[in-house]
Order: sequence, then structure tokens, then C-alpha cells
Amino acid sequence: MPFDIIEITAAYSNAVLVAIMPHISDFSQKLDLPIPQPVTIAQVRRFNCSNLSDKIGGLVRLSNGYDFWFEKGVVDSFESPRSYWGLQDPKLIPTFFGKVVLTKEEAIQTARNAVKKLGYTDEMLCLDSPPKVAPLEHIGTNYIPRYRIEWFNKKNDFKIGNPGARTAQIEVDAENGQIDSLHLTSRSIWGPDPQLSVHPRVIQQGPRSELVGGTKINNPGQAYSLAFLKAILPQVSEFVQNAGLPVNTPITMNDVDMSHYTCGVTHTEPFAEIYLKTGPCFHYNHGQVTVYNAPNAWYYVEAGKPPDFDKPAENYFGAINMTTNEAVTLVKKAIIQLGYSPKNLHMDKAPAITPPRKYGSNYFARCFLYWLVDPYSETTRSYVQAEVDMSDRSIKSLGINVEANTSLWRNPPDVGIPIPTFPDQPSQSAPAAEVQKPPVHLPPSMPLPGR
Repeated sequence: MPFDIIEITAAYSNAVLVAIMPHISDFSQKLDLPIPQPVTIAQVRRFNCSNLSDKIGGLVRLSNGYDFWFEKGVVDSFESPRSYWGLQDPKLIPTFFGKVVLTKEEAIQTARNAVKKLGYTDEMLCLDSPPKVAPLEHIGTNYIPRYRIEWFNKKNDFKIGNPGARTAQIEVDAENGQIDSLHLTSRSIWGPDPQLSVHPRVIQQGPRSELVGGTKINNPGQAYSLAFLKAILPQVSEFVQNAGLPVNTPITMNDVDMSHYTCGVTHTEPFAEIYLKTGPCFHYNHGQVTVYNAPNAWYYVEAGKPPDFDKPAENYFGAINMTTNEAVTLVKKAIIQLGYSPKNLHMDKAPAITPPRKYGSNYFARCFLYWLVDPYSETTRSYVQAEVDMSDRSIKSLGINVEANTSLWRNPPDVGIPIPTFPDQPSQSAPAAEVQKPPVHLPPSMPLPGR
């Protein structure tokens, strides 16, 4: 969404402050903060109003030193004047020395309770997975009784330590159980912006999204789309059989969910995204099937729906009935039976492996394998990546990046209709029944479940 820089007048700033004060009052009351209720403008020492059109809100500092941040319709952060993790003056560190009364487990439960008091569920902020808890700091025999408890998006757990993956950070005073700071970062808690009667002037337009580079996607028309699908289904069936996938074959036109079938042409190269009525999804490009996703794959995106980034991990619990070495062998065998040379896909080298992870007494029984193009690149891509169910010993997702090795490209089948050619400009939108979207390829690295 594009944003603009707006003029902050006294009238606009006051209107925003009046609109968000009830939210601050409600927030502080729910957390039992030591602030007189209701919180009013008379208690405000400073207000830094946001000058972005898409962020109605800002920082409110009360006369007692409490800070609150409001945006996206909610108070998503606060810090008390006794927040150790917000401390700016190291000379004040000795004033935080104290006794450790709460255990780590008690502090975690206190943090969970705080979130529930605000009306949010564990699932909304990924609090249903174990948090990361910083060790208590101490200087000599003096302890600073402050637990910093962090939860992370289960899909971005491989970025632990990256604030972009964090959903909640809560500071708990281990001496008295008080919440001294709380920061929440999840779209699931956003609410509607407050309605304002004052509309500020735009003083500078923000960046606008423009399509640059990339590959043009053209609609080949219904006749070619249907002929292409009919021609490639035998290859899809062969892919299933050779890779040993749990999908019934032969796959026919009657098995395809036509409402979510996509066919397009880039230059003179046709591609397709195929969803079966039973759930499995396949991508086809450069004359071959390049992606398979089972309907219960961790990264599976249901046809016509946005990605679900908050899948409950317990749906993937199970016994571990194979080793990671056996998972590697299973995937390599599938690749060989599909007619590829492991060497051409760099599978003669060891893959990066994310093994099953333990949740209490349960295991998230999925293993993720990546044969990387460049292990040291910040934008890591894979030659091959796969998800293996360690319980039933099956492949749940398989992606083959033939873009990384053009020698693997094959000719698409002759469908009896010439591949349409297009002028060198973006194509017009096609009817939904013909082309809905370009195929969604596997991401550079599969999202991983929480620890």
C-alpha cells in the first residue's frame, strides 16, 4: 500500500490524540498498570504524531513516564519507566538490582496471561510454541530480575534474532510479576484506524509500486489452455509414478479443479499450475513438472486462498520413523527416477537440513532438505528442496529449480495449436476462467516451524 507524507498541524495532532486516548486507557486498565483511570489528555507529557498517511497514531508519553505506541488501530507496544530493556543510561543499572522471586516458567505464564488480558489468543501471536527467554543478567552477585520473553513467527523461526520474525517481546519483573514492557508485531491483532474529522494535507507523495523487470505473463486463450492441460497430464501422471507420490494415476481432466487451473505464456514458453480436486498441486514449466505439493505439506497454499502463515504445529505431530539420512536417500531416489542426474542438481553435495523439532513430548515430524545454489548468498535459492514426512516416510513437497540449469530444459508438448505469440508489452487481463494468476513457485527457502 503506498503511503504519503502528511502535514502535522495542531488540529490534526489533537484529533489523533483524542481518538487514541480511549485505547490507551483500555490497554493500561487490562494490564493493571499503576496509572489513574481513565487515562486522559491531562496526563500526556508528549505526543509524537505519525506523519505517514497509512499509520494513524504515534508515541504517547504520560507524565509518569509510561510510553505507549499506537498504530494500525491498536496499542501494540508500551514501556514503563522501570523497563530495564528500554534503559538508556547505564549509570542507572544498579537501581535495577533485586531478588529473583519468579521462576522462568512463572514469568512465561505471566507474559501469556498479559496477552490474554488484552484479548488476544496464543495462536494470534504464536504463543502456542516455546518462547526464547534471555538469561537473567547479573553483575557479580547482584541480579537484574528482568525476564525478556520473545515469541517468533513459526514460519520464520530460522530467523531467530531477526526482529522481523518476532511476534511478541514481553519484559517481566521477576521480583513482583509486573509487566514492564510489551511489544506485539502481528497483522492478526490489527484493527480499524480511528475515524477523524480532520484531514491533513499531503506534502510529499510516498513511493508507488511499479512493475519493473521480471517476465511478462500472457494469456494464451482458452483453446490453447485446455489443449495444453490435456497434453501435459500424462507427464504429471508419470511424475507421480516415478517419484513414488501418494496420488492416484492416471490423472485425467476430470481430476483437475478447473476453477483454479492456470495457464500462461512467457515469451514463447508455456507454463501451468494444476490443482487436483483431491488437493495436490503441481507446477509445470520448461517442458516438465517442477513442483509438487501435497495438501498437507507445511507450505501448501490452498487454491484461491492466501497463504496460511499460522498453521497449528500440532497438526504435524507424529512419530519419527526414519532418519534424516534416509530422508535424503528418499529424495535422491525420486530425483533419479524422474530422470535427473543428481550431479546436475548439485545433489552430489550434502544438503542443508532442518530436522524434526520437539514440542514438549511431541515431534513436529517433518524434515526439510535444501540443495543450495549458493549457501553463502543472502538470497538463498535451492536446486532442489523437499519436505519429508518422517512418520509415513513420504515426500510431501518437492521443488526442482530448472531455472538454475538451462541444460535441464525440455520442449513442451505439441498440442496441435501453435503457441500464441505476443507483442513486446504487458498483456491485458484475461478472464478469470482462463488465467487467474502466474504460477506460484516454491519460495527461496521453505518457511520453517517454530522451535
